[in-house]
Amino acid sequence: MLLLKEQPNDALTVLIQVKTKAQQDEQIATIVEATVLEAFCHNRLGNTNIALDILHEFLCRFYLEKLSLAPIQLILVT
Repeated sequence: MLLLKEQPNDALTVLIQVKTKAQQDEQIATIVEATVLEAFCHNRLGNTNIALDILHEFLCRFYLEKLSLAPIQLILVT
């Protein structure tokens, strides 16, 4: 809602709080959504490099975590 009202600074503050809570509760879908919206806010504020860094870091971390779980999943499946 804050983004629709053109208030990306306020939205960013809320999103960081939501993301922190989601990380504590391991709510993956909420973490993904908050991270994308956080990057969007930074982009709206003209911080394109920060937005790209946030997405890059998140995607790399997510990929590495999934990659590190792959051998365990293969063992459990077979």
